[in-house]
Amino acid sequence: MPHNKSFRIYRIYQDSLLLINHIFHCFLDAFHDYTEYFSLPLFKEADFLIPVKDNSMAPHYKGGDIIACKTLSCKSLFFQWNKVYLLLTPQGALIKRIYPGEDEQHVMLVSDNTDYPPFQLDHSLISNVALVLGSLSVE
Repeated sequence: MPHNKSFRIYRIYQDSLLLINHIFHCFLDAFHDYTEYFSLPLFKEADFLIPVKDNSMAPHYKGGDIIACKTLSCKSLFFQWNKVYLLLTPQGALIKRIYPGEDEQHVMLVSDNTDYPPFQLDHSLISNVALVLGSLSVE
């Protein structure tokens, strides 16, 4: 397939540990443990794709969907309230909507699926952040 300059090639990572260990540590271009490449003109700003593991964000993002993410700097982080982010925490990767927390040190993480209750998270527990730009779904 000829390379179209308006398309971007993305890697799909099957394991969030690969994401934790490599993507957010500036090894995206040098890292080769991916499963497939895709050309997706809709996600020109995305840095990577990763599959959703559960249904906490259903119906918007369901288990098996692939989300496109843009990495953000934690040093100058500014959350856009009600946007969906992928957050890396000591408990692993979380995909949640972000709202103001109880104080300046916390954010409220909210799932779209109401079976998952919202919870507060201290900013200090967020090691890396990516904005979710959209998803690919299969029926």
